[in-house]
Amino acid sequence: MIEASALFTLPVLGALFAGVLAGLIGGALPGINGITTLTLLLPFVLTLDPAVALTLLLASHSVVYTGGAITAITFAIPGTPPNAAALEDGHRLAKLGLAARAIAIAATASGIGGVLGFFVLLAAIPLALPILQTVGAPEIFVAALVGLICVARIAATSFEKGLIPAALGIFLGSVGYQDASGVPRLWFEQTPLLDGIGLIPLIVGLFAGPELVRLAKLRPGEAVMSHDRHFEQIGQGVRDVLARPALVLKSASVGSVVGLVPGIGGEVAAFLAHAWFGRPKRHRSEIDDRITGVVAAETSNNAKEGGALVPTLTLGIPGSAGMAIMIGALVLLGFQPGPALMAEQTGLVILLAFVLAISNVAGSVLVLAFAPAFLLLIRTPVRTLVPVVVTLAVIGIVAYRGSTYDLVIAAAALALGMGLVRYDYSRAALLLGFILAPFVETYGAISYAAYGVSFLWRPSVLVLAALLLAFVVPWNSIIQRMRGTP
Repeated sequence: MIEASALFTLPVLGALFAGVLAGLIGGALPGINGITTLTLLLPFVLTLDPAVALTLLLASHSVVYTGGAITAITFAIPGTPPNAAALEDGHRLAKLGLAARAIAIAATASGIGGVLGFFVLLAAIPLALPILQTVGAPEIFVAALVGLICVARIAATSFEKGLIPAALGIFLGSVGYQDASGVPRLWFEQTPLLDGIGLIPLIVGLFAGPELVRLAKLRPGEAVMSHDRHFEQIGQGVRDVLARPALVLKSASVGSVVGLVPGIGGEVAAFLAHAWFGRPKRHRSEIDDRITGVVAAETSNNAKEGGALVPTLTLGIPGSAGMAIMIGALVLLGFQPGPALMAEQTGLVILLAFVLAISNVAGSVLVLAFAPAFLLLIRTPVRTLVPVVVTLAVIGIVAYRGSTYDLVIAAAALALGMGLVRYDYSRAALLLGFILAPFVETYGAISYAAYGVSFLWRPSVLVLAALLLAFVVPWNSIIQRMRGTP
């Protein structure tokens, strides 16, 4: 039996530090996301002591989003898909000469979010088992719809400019084999499309592509963006997060709740928190608006990991794709996730909870300490930096699935992204529609096959449907008309 006190042994502490370094590097490199990092580490940990092995894996996975924010802010290339939620706000801050401040905000919010997720994990484990056992395909189906509509409603200047790209995202997410039936669709006789459109090439094309075009238009010797007083900005970035406790708590709550739903993933948590709490308010300045967006997204995507561990450990159902790798590691190391694990290996569960919290704090401290080194990149002249960034993007795209066809997808996504930017349509809504398409389709089909239309009358589904209605109907406009105000 593993005791929680194993955390204070030298091998476990060394594994924690090594995992944090591996996770930050894996997160910061586009295409080498948390799943890839875990997969690369897995073969090397199977011969280690179980406490050391699981600490190394969880520590690396805990901080990938912290590392992924670095390239999202500096180059508009998200290191991991969830970092795309904070990309526009963070990169805008960088272009305003506040890159160090933006990185400090992301690192601090990520660390605090991870610690809050730790508390949620400790509190939820004894309470969540009976609740999670009632969550089925109907609840996941409606939850996915609620998330999609909420982002379409809030993430754009008008509902139409959010809903149209969200629908387009669902269409793009339907390319390839259907999960429920295995029938190929919309593949246009192109064999690589049978596996669907890759998430990384889509993100790079939509978000990084337009930014690279902007960089290429600058004068050859011009710096990428202005920069000033990095160390002062880092301190200010930390204070920006600490000055918004309500925003941090609300965003962490969204991340933790989304993490509790098996299989949803960090992308949904980050986009939902950004849509609900990180949108601009007219009485604030642009800088204040952008800071709010980064705090909301980065707090949520790290807090989500605490919630995701709950179904992973209590039911053996992965709370995210990364947690699926963790389940595999637990099984290979001789543990069976589920209710019995909670009773027989309480020390292991507490150890993993503390590893989650300490890793997030350590990752944030390292990013804050080395932020000035990262920001040397923004002083690079355009003629030098653009080829480097393009090369980095190409490597990340090809490394994602080992397919050069993904470069074609990225090029098409670039053209699409330019059009969305030009006409002010929400790229975030399109991306979330793409991510949620398999959930909506698969769990909708399972719900109908199992219950027929009666699944719509389950109490939990009705609650979620009420939330959906609350976001679809423009209640403010209706109330104003009823009161006779313009």
